Amino acid sequence: PWTIAGTPGNYSALQCKFTIDVSPEAVISIGVTLNGSAEANGDTLQTWAWNFNTSLWRKIGSNSSMTTSIASYSAWTAWGEVYADYIDGDGCMYILANLNNTNQDLNVDYIELKVAW
Repeated sequence: PWTIAGTPGNYSALQCKFTIDVSPEAVISIGVTLNGSAEANGDTLQTWAWNFNTSLWRKIGSNSSMTTSIASYSAWTAWGEVYADYIDGDGCMYILANLNNTNQDLNVDYIELKVAW
């Protein structure tokens, strides 16, 4: 597991790069699972995806009732988004997970990406 420290002015955040071996146009849904832990009574865990078309992060999920154990799954199927905007020409996709509190640590066991086509 990774421990990402939150310090004054800096959020606990983890950015992951995934490679998807299918044509972006064929993707019909994407799901993100973050498994890890944070402090009890912690603040919101957020997951984001990088949009290559707009050059912006898009929030795809959050868990505001976090406890010491996180098992957050964001089923990314109801957006009506163009998934190809989130997968570059080399099949790369970037996912970011962070806490919205600069004083807390995030512990991550794994981040899993599920792609359906």
